Amino acid sequence: MKISLLRHAVPAPTDSTPAPAQRNLDPLLHPLSRARERKRALNASKMERMFSKPFVASFEGHEDSVCSLERIRGRLGCIASAGFDGKIIIHSLSRRVTIQTIYGAHRGKISGLAMAQGDRILSAGHDTSIKLWALSLPNTDDGDDAENTISDNTRQDLMAVDEPPEREPSKPIVVYPGKTPFNSIHHHRYEPLFATASNGVHRWKYDNEIGKVLRSRPTPKSIKSAARLKRTMEDAAKEKEDRRRKHSRLGETNPKAERKKLVIAVND
Repeated sequence: MKISLLRHAVPAPTDSTPAPAQRNLDPLLHPLSRARERKRALNASKMERMFSKPFVASFEGHEDSVCSLERIRGRLGCIASAGFDGKIIIHSLSRRVTIQTIYGAHRGKISGLAMAQGDRILSAGHDTSIKLWALSLPNTDDGDDAENTISDNTRQDLMAVDEPPEREPSKPIVVYPGKTPFNSIHHHRYEPLFATASNGVHRWKYDNEIGKVLRSRPTPKSIKSAARLKRTMEDAAKEKEDRRRKHSRLGETNPKAERKKLVIAVND
């Protein structure tokens, strides 16, 4: 067996032709090993930061999606949540437990929560109603004296069954009926006023003692149309009078003051 080899002569280096660089194929002696290792470490740190999940805790209690959150005013460690299951739950951030649960607050989705004056909260839902609830908040933010805190044994019993036990709906302080489903609600910081959004923005006022509601109603369309037509007629008459004065000779017209036009009769 005969093998023929071809060998090219290496040209002598000149000023224009650089000398060929000798490369070692051993990966341990790679000339860019440090740069390659730095690039790999940088990509690894980026991927770790990209896929990191800074999870702290989860709050249980809702059986459907949560669509509204509200911070309890004056309590740093308490929040209220509401969702499509019609429940309002008060959570303790420091202890990760449930302080109070309002069952059957609304039929269907609760679209908004707003803290009212005192330890009370307003809720607006798609069942065309606004309800005012009393909260049983603890004396401290830790929630040590919470009445409705679920113990570990009770939590395990609830998780053991397939369906949660039925609870009777809670009773609100006041119910404010509406005509259309509400999308959001917001309460004034100092005054007993709150606003809702549905097919329009409505402003509400309630009395802390008797729960009387005064709602600002919009002006009827017939009155708005009549006022708009009256303004159009007055502007047309005024423009006609101005043109008549402009194209008339001096002394031909006897202008009348606007105040005198409104006077029908004068009694001596």
